[in-house]
Order: sequence, then structure tokens, then C-alpha cells
Amino acid sequence: MKSIFTLIFIFFYTCSFSQGTWTHTGNLSQSNSDNVYAMTSGSSGEFFASSWAVGIFKSTDNGNNWNLSGLAGKRVTTLRTAPNGSIYALSKTVSISYIHRSTDNGSTWTDVDVRSFPLNYAGGGEIIFPSDGSVIAAYAVTVGPTVGDVATFVFKSTDNGDSWSQIQRIVSGFVGGMIITEDNKILLGTSLGGVKYSTNNGANFSSLTSFPPVFIAAILKAPDNTIYVSDAFGLNRSNDNGNSFTNVGVLNFTSYLGEAGVSSNGELFVTMDDDNTYFSDDKGENWSVINTGLPATGYIKSFYSYQGKMYAGTSNSGFIFMTF
Repeated sequence: MKSIFTLIFIFFYTCSFSQGTWTHTGNLSQSNSDNVYAMTSGSSGEFFASSWAVGIFKSTDNGNNWNLSGLAGKRVTTLRTAPNGSIYALSKTVSISYIHRSTDNGSTWTDVDVRSFPLNYAGGGEIIFPSDGSVIAAYAVTVGPTVGDVATFVFKSTDNGDSWSQIQRIVSGFVGGMIITEDNKILLGTSLGGVKYSTNNGANFSSLTSFPPVFIAAILKAPDNTIYVSDAFGLNRSNDNGNSFTNVGVLNFTSYLGEAGVSSNGELFVTMDDDNTYFSDDKGENWSVINTGLPATGYIKSFYSYQGKMYAGTSNSGFIFMTF
């Protein structure tokens, strides 16, 4: 297993991609064992990040200094902020899955949904906010009889997260991202069944036939509503809400995609297991390697665009961010 430490770096964008440099900024905790799986920003500009099995931290100075916000000891995989300002988090143990919520910018956290799933070794998930005012959460559950038998469970709240109902059980493996398209479709990535979609706010899901039923690592939506779906080797772009796709992931077809992110300006960031991080500012038509300054023994776990910079949690005691 790779190192579980996490660093914060900053990537300065210049007109020459080869000059791009990542620079370290503030650590989350003092334990020197932060592993950042998720980030989000609050309604008043606060910046939140999860440190695996340590808790959720909050920064009010663009990530230079951090204080524990709550959920101490929780293994948080997902952080998302609702249109009303509430912040939601997903965490789990091998027997219990949680949906947490903060309604006061991270000052306090409440377990709004707690479910027992014994011997659940599956992880990861996503939270979205449909136009009908509901909240939808999806996470993976080991359904057995073997550890490899995994399904995606989908839950919905229609009362701002106070109560939750299971609306779907999709037997297609792990969650590989979930977004809402410009025409209000929900796209849900799975590890075994490709992309699923819903046109009725999650009440039903069908297979998206415009994309093959392959492993999905991530689904992204750019500010201009361009959709990116990643298979194991890179990204595929859709300019028509998922009705058709163009391959833009010609990176390294001998390596697998790790993490992917899109900035507030539409720039793309992708990590591969060849230990390279790639960048594109033309919707994936061209890519450049941006490794300078990254730790030799770490790897990127998450990306998040915040205050005009791209942040990325690594496995070496902090973050990474980029100025555009």
C-alpha cells in the first residue's frame, strides 16, 4: 500500500506547461498522516477538507491554516455543499454507513442517516442536489456473498436532509461519480455497468447506451456544462448532455486513471498510475505533464476548484493548488 501521508502544494500556471510547478501550502492536522479524500467550500467562503480517519477541517484563509471542524475519527469520502448552504458528508465503517450534515458552516455536525451494513468493505460515494429541492446520496455496499459483490445504493431526502429513503439498489459495483446535466438528467457512474441515468430525479435509472458498459472512474461537469466521463484509461467528452461522446483521454494506455478534476475555468486535471499528473486547457484535445514539485512518495486523492485555484489532496500531509 502507498504512503498515507498528505501534502498541500500550489501549481503556478504559466504560458509554458513545462514550467508548471506545484508548491506546498498549509497542513491540515499536526499528525502528519492526513489523507485528503474530499473537499468543498461553505456558503460564506470557508474551505473544508476531510482527513481520512482524523476528521473534517476548516480554513478561512484559502488553505494556509486549518482547524478541526468536526466528525473526529470518521473516514469521510465525500463532501458536498447544498444550494441552501448545508454541507453534507459521507463516511463509513465496515458495519455502518453515515450521511452527516452541518447547517452552521461546519461549527457542528449531525448524523442525519445511519444504516447498518455488516461486513461492508465497499467505499466511496457522491451527493447531488436536483432541481426539485431534494438531496440524493449514492454509495457502495458489499452485498455478498463475496467481498467482490458490490451494489450502489441510492438514497433521497425531500426535507433538506432530515430523513432519507432508499430509492434504488443498482447491482453494478462501486460508484464512479454522479452529476446533474444541463437538461436535468442524473448521470451515475458504476464500476461494472458503465453509466446509469435518471430523468425523474432518481426514481428510476437506466443504462446510458451512448457510453459502453465499462468501468467508470469519474464523471465531471465543467462550468460550460461539458460532461466528461472517464473509463479506466482517460476522459471522454460530451457536448450534448451525454447523448454522444468523443474520446479525449489519449494519455497513457498502459496506465489506469486515478483521479480527475475540472477547474472553475474548465481546465482538466488527471492523474494516472504511471505517477504522472496531466493538464489540459482545451477540453482534452492536448495534454501536458505537470509533475514539478509533487512529492516523490505521494499520490493525489482528490481535486477541488476554490477561489480561482485548483486544490488537490495528496497522500503526503496536505494539499495542492494551482493559480490560473
